Amino acid sequence: MNERPLVTVNILSFNRKDELRNTLTKVYEQDYKNIEVIVVDNASIDGSSEMVKNEFPSVHLIQMKKNIGIAGWNEGFKVAKGEYVLVLDDDSYPIKGSILNATQKMNTTESIGVLACRVIQNDLDNKKIEVSNQEVEKKLTSFIGCGAFIKSLVIKKIGYFEKSLFIYMHEVEYAMRVIDCGWEVIFCPSSIVIHNNSHLNREIDSIHLDDRKIFYDVRNLFIIIFLHFPISRIVVKVPRIIFGRVLFGIIYGKLNVVLSAIYSALSLSIQLNSERNILNKKTQKLYKYGSFAGGFFFFNSDYGLNRPKWLKLN
Repeated sequence: MNERPLVTVNILSFNRKDELRNTLTKVYEQDYKNIEVIVVDNASIDGSSEMVKNEFPSVHLIQMKKNIGIAGWNEGFKVAKGEYVLVLDDDSYPIKGSILNATQKMNTTESIGVLACRVIQNDLDNKKIEVSNQEVEKKLTSFIGCGAFIKSLVIKKIGYFEKSLFIYMHEVEYAMRVIDCGWEVIFCPSSIVIHNNSHLNREIDSIHLDDRKIFYDVRNLFIIIFLHFPISRIVVKVPRIIFGRVLFGIIYGKLNVVLSAIYSALSLSIQLNSERNILNKKTQKLYKYGSFAGGFFFFNSDYGLNRPKWLKLN
């Protein structure tokens, strides 16, 4: 077994030229040198691609003609040569020692399909926030997409990120398929990724609801349930979820956003019917038939809201 296997660093970029420059600089400063670096630029208009060409000529740059969201990473997966693929955002990077720690762990534990890094968020006021919120190794049912290693054998077996999701929740959908095929998603606290959390292209703040995030969270939840759960569970679960999301929309003046998301999910589900891949019963139980959504009304995000007690997550 190669103790220093080739690692592909797969970076997705969209209109964050300065952040991307910093990420690439940090990647090349790693003490682990057996790497190839791929940047998939999602049709940026801020000169990101030109910066990569001029300042980092060894990078394999893939320029998309339009923004295809998280499916941009798939273009990197298609050409990756590494035994492991490190998935990064354009504003996240591993600290020294993290790639070595990850490869050693994955080399010695064949059951690992995805190794989730310990993500430390560097906010705008330079406060460090533990996004992963864990300090010990453990099995997970999802991972944080701005810092994770994926075994290339897993990619060959189960494919790429679900392109229909566009943004948000692709990690939990991918983890479902990884676990369903017998691999594990393992959190590795010794592999640390710093996420600088640039607010460029992030439409959420502490005052305003992020319509885009609400739309995709609602829409993608229904898509994931449709793709991976049996009709018998969908019939039971979906009406309750619709009720909860509609109630949320009424309370917070976002009913149009919620209804648009539900309509979009229903339309896409018709197109995705042939791609349904029902999880085995063990995996369904692990995800509790859709409770990965994070509660009766909400899921995985707070949208900056101060919710009344009766609307808190379960």
